[in-house]
Amino acid sequence: MRLSLSLSLLAWLFLGFGGLACGGDDPLPSNKPPTLTGPTAQPTAVSSGSPVSLTLEASDPDGDVLTYAWTQVPASPAGTFTNISAPAPSWTAPVVSTSQRFTLKVSVSDGRGGSEQGSVDVDVAPPVPQNTPPTLSTPTATATTVDEQQALTLAVSGSDVDGDPLTYSWEQAAPATPRGTFDNAASTSPVWTAPDVTSSGTYTLRVTVTDGRGGSAQATIDIAVQKGNRPPVVAATISGPTTLVAGVTGTFSITASDADGDPLTYSWTQTAPASSGTWVGARTGSSAQWYSPVVATQTSFTFSVSVTDGASTPVVRTVTLPVSVPRYSANVQGIWTSVPCTGCHGSNGGLNLASGSSYSNLVNVTANACGPTRRVAPGDPGNSALIRKLEGTTCGSRMPRNNPTYFDQQPGLLVLIRSWILAGAAND
Repeated sequence: MRLSLSLSLLAWLFLGFGGLACGGDDPLPSNKPPTLTGPTAQPTAVSSGSPVSLTLEASDPDGDVLTYAWTQVPASPAGTFTNISAPAPSWTAPVVSTSQRFTLKVSVSDGRGGSEQGSVDVDVAPPVPQNTPPTLSTPTATATTVDEQQALTLAVSGSDVDGDPLTYSWEQAAPATPRGTFDNAASTSPVWTAPDVTSSGTYTLRVTVTDGRGGSAQATIDIAVQKGNRPPVVAATISGPTTLVAGVTGTFSITASDADGDPLTYSWTQTAPASSGTWVGARTGSSAQWYSPVVATQTSFTFSVSVTDGASTPVVRTVTLPVSVPRYSANVQGIWTSVPCTGCHGSNGGLNLASGSSYSNLVNVTANACGPTRRVAPGDPGNSALIRKLEGTTCGSRMPRNNPTYFDQQPGLLVLIRSWILAGAAND
């Protein structure tokens, strides 16, 4: 026992003094662990299979070379690091069936026993179901050829395998103008009214269906729009006299217009009785003139005018006009006193038609130039000397002597005088 203690003491003394004899070397410095800032993740919430960028700042007070080791908790299902030894790798989230939080850990070592750990949480959601865009049927229309301003009904149907609710939108894809109108552009069966066009053309209508998740589909249909014809607009009534004296010329007129600017054609006709009366001049304008045949009593005549633009059914308007027997004082006597008939006056003309005494010198008075023929035979114009001399048929020279063809130029006056005589040559 005493021997063992002696040996231990000697050894201690030897080591102690021996150390002093080595010149006093300094002790090794202590190691300092690395320091970390982070890690961080961007983004911190992703769907399954999406990448996450990781960042980390690390330093070592001793300047030691650092190594990195990344891990995932929980380990399953496993995501993927691009490089578990990199300071800032990317991590791809695993596929999960329910939302789950993963902790991404990093351990940084300096190779001399020093290390530091950090972590960041990332929330992973189940994968977003892949969207399948909707599909559309081929659009149809109740008519694919229409006139301008005519309406048609469109129809289309869409389907979506994902069961997404669908939204529809109709538009006129071409031409840009003129534009037709949809009564409800969001409907699967809207009514489209063609525009007013200046020429025929093709109009493309487009429908777009969307599923609200970025999926869409389109389809088109072509509609031929024709420059349609609109019939003329014709006044409801014919303008003109409401009554007429036999032989006096009456003027009828009608107002009409055509929205398409088409030229209008007019045709005037005496419809009842159909075979009497005389039109003066053309009957193909918006107005026409007519005088009656010889009448013995008041007679009604019916007239019609037909107006057409050459493309639509003619528009017809009708008017009925009563024609009365002339009165001597109001209608006949003025003829004798008018300037053209000055040659009718006096005995040299075979008739005394002086104003104020003409009636008594006409009716039932024998005509000297025509033998026993009366100047005016009531009810018998053909055997009246007055008519014969005015027409130039018999009884010497024709009246008026200064203008023998005057009544040829004014045929209505002969109708007027004949009607007065035929009706009885009354002095009224």
